[in-house]
Amino acid sequence: MLGFAVNGIKFFTIFVPNVPTYMIPIMVFIEVLSYVIRCFSLAIRLCANLTAGHILLGTLASFILSFAKYHFLLALIPGVLTVLVFFLELGVSGLQAFVLVTLALIYFKDAYMVGHH
Repeated sequence: MLGFAVNGIKFFTIFVPNVPTYMIPIMVFIEVLSYVIRCFSLAIRLCANLTAGHILLGTLASFILSFAKYHFLLALIPGVLTVLVFFLELGVSGLQAFVLVTLALIYFKDAYMVGHH
């Protein structure tokens, strides 16, 4: 929407690559599809990484409770591991935020700067 608002009808030239005339319909379809899929790939990547981290932390937390039933000192092993994984998860979250913002800005630039190679 940003690309169309800024560039008007000229925005749609991004979907017509420099190919022979008989290939334009299939190439336009592929370009539009790839443009739409970008949004979903960003969302799925972010969601999968955050979900995996939360599942891992939840599993380790359940180990703490299970081991604590037998003896308090046994719960220290998964407890320390949970704290270390938590800090790892903070780093992964920061990295995912960086990747999300970087890719989103690249996609916005592509839409905004149509024809300004």
